[in-house]
Order: sequence, then C-alpha cells, then structure tokens
Amino acid sequence: MAEQAEWVVQAWLAEVSALRNEINSRSQQQAILLQVHLALALGILGFAFFQLDQNFKVLLTVPFVSYLFWGYWRDHSYNISLLQYYINHKLKPPMEQLIEVNPTVRKIMETYPIFNWSDFAGRNSQWYGRFQFKAVVLGVFTLPAVVALAASFSKIWPYSGTKANAALWETLWVAGAIVLAYYILIHLVDLKRTRDTWISWVKSIIGKLGMTSEERPS
Repeated sequence: MAEQAEWVVQAWLAEVSALRNEINSRSQQQAILLQVHLALALGILGFAFFQLDQNFKVLLTVPFVSYLFWGYWRDHSYNISLLQYYINHKLKPPMEQLIEVNPTVRKIMETYPIFNWSDFAGRNSQWYGRFQFKAVVLGVFTLPAVVALAASFSKIWPYSGTKANAALWETLWVAGAIVLAYYILIHLVDLKRTRDTWISWVKSIIGKLGMTSEERPS
C-alpha cells in the first residue's frame, strides 16, 4: 500500500512539474514576443519617418504586425491561465484529500512541499500589479500602431496619386484601424476582468474579516 501511494504521488509530482515547465516556457516566449515586436515596430517607424513622403505606405503594415504578435502573446497568456487553473483546481484538491487520509503521502508531500510558492503567491499577489502589467503590454502592442496610423493619415487623405492607388491605401488604413480597435477592445476587456476579479477577492476577504466569531463558518 505504501509503495502504491508513493508511486501515485511521484506520478502526480511529475505531471505538476511538466505543467510548470510548460508555464515557464510560455512565459519566456511571451517576453521574447514583446521584445521582438517592439524592435520590429520601432524599426519600421524609424525607416518610414526617415523619408515619410516616400515611405508612409510602410506604416500601414504596423497594425497588422502588432496584431500578429499580440495574438501569439495572448494565446500564451490564455494557456498559462488554463495550466494554472488545472494545477490549482484539478490536481491540488484530490492530492490534499489524499494527504489527509494517507500518512505515507503526507510524509512525501512534507519532503516535497511543491505548493508553498503557489500558496504564497496567491495570498500576496495584488490585483493592481497584474493590472498595471497588462496595461503596459497593451501600450507596447498598440502605441506603435497608433503612431503609424496617425502619421500616415495626412499622406493618404488626400492622396496625390491615382484613384486606384488612393482606394488601396485608404482601404489598408481603414482595415488597420479596425484591427487596432479590435485588439484594444479585447485587451481592455481582459483588464476589466483582472480588476473585477481581484476587487471581488478583496471584498470577500474584507467581508470575512468583518464577521463576528458566531457568523464565521466553522
């Protein structure tokens, strides 16, 4: 029985370790995406502004480039959230129940206290820190596109070339503006969810602290 319990725990620890390694990998890829996007967007802006009258058309690529990088970044963010949820709500509760009834498992988990950091981070993380980080990310992905569209606007309306070319650049500008508005809206929704989630958590804690000893659940 003890050997079987130890085998179950080791398998469970291996799964948690693999999931956390994936979280770390995705976090590193997010940082790389931010850096590469910023370097590429600033490079395009610098090239275009060097001779704006001739190169303004290059600016129209910035909203689409930013959207592409933002999409990959958000995909990593979504999957990181899923992985964290799976660890904390699907793997952790059954193991906690097993720890309570099995001394062998309890001893193993005391030797490998893998939830110490998760519990500490959950107690001490603050919603405004995550809110500010997401706000910075929103700025990194949107500001280059906003600058590009603003700078190219005066070169496209009115356009001195042929009517066909004017229609092409106008269409690309409008499409870029729509794409920019879309991912700004989605990111703002994420920001509001982050804020609302943590405000609800803080209110629940304040509510529990305000209970009398008779009102608190045993």
